[in-house]
Amino acid sequence: MNTLIASYEHGSGPIVVKMLADLKVNYVLAAEIGPGASELLDQHHIKRIPIKPNIKVSDVIKEVLTRLKAT
Repeated sequence: MNTLIASYEHGSGPIVVKMLADLKVNYVLAAEIGPGASELLDQHHIKRIPIKPNIKVSDVIKEVLTRLKAT
């Protein structure tokens, strides 16, 4: 599979977005998302939540849950 993703013309983003859409994911937490994947996320109505890089996953989840509860 790694060879397939590495040789895919637009990277792994479209493959991952398809998988997320199939799983009916509503939010994606990421420090960086490429323009192609970002556009596909929009098409599938999956919201992007930007996070700071190099932060522990548990800290990110706590922060995001706090932000989502506030909205």
